[in-house]
Amino acid sequence: MCDIAIGPYQRDRIVLCSGDASPRSQRSIPGEAGYFFPGAKWVGATRNSAERLNCRFVIFAGPYGLVDPWEIIAPYDVPGHTEEEQTMIRDKLALTIPRLIGKDRYDVVVLYAGANPRDIIIEMMWPILEHNDIDLVTFGKPNTADLGKLDNVVDLLISGTTLNELGTILRFPRRLEYLHHGG
Repeated sequence: MCDIAIGPYQRDRIVLCSGDASPRSQRSIPGEAGYFFPGAKWVGATRNSAERLNCRFVIFAGPYGLVDPWEIIAPYDVPGHTEEEQTMIRDKLALTIPRLIGKDRYDVVVLYAGANPRDIIIEMMWPILEHNDIDLVTFGKPNTADLGKLDNVVDLLISGTTLNELGTILRFPRRLEYLHHGG
C-alpha cells in the first residue's frame, strides 16, 4: 500500500469543523452555535481545540450548512436521511462553504465526526470543498473516540505528515480519511 503525503499546512489556513447534534443535545431556545449543543461534548472539544490552536472553527449544522460559532441558530431536527433533506442541506452548504471558508482563505478542513453519520456529511460537503480547492481530513468514531487527538492531528498537519503517520496516533485509524482536492 502506498502512503500518502499530507501537508504541510499553515496553521491559519486550517479549519476545525465539528458535526452537530440531535435535538436532545441542543438548547431549547435559539443561541450561539458554538454553545448551542451542551449535550454534545465533541462540539465544545473541537471549539476549544480551535481556540487553543488558533485555527478557524465552524460547525456543520444540518439545515444551516456550515455556521460560525457566534451565529445564532434555533433548535432543529433535520437528520439528513431523506433525499429531500440532503438536497436542502447540500444547497445550504453550497452557499455557506464558499462564504465562510472559500475564496482561497483555507487549505484544509479537519472534520471531527465521532458522533455523526459521517459518510452522509462527507458526501454532501466534499464536492463543495473540492470545488473550493480545500482538502478534507476526517476521523472519529461514535462515542467520541479519538476526540482528544484533535491537537495532535493539527500539529502533524502543520509539520507535514502521511496518512500512515496520522493513523498511528489514533485508536481507530480505520475511521481516518483524507481527500485531496484535484485528486
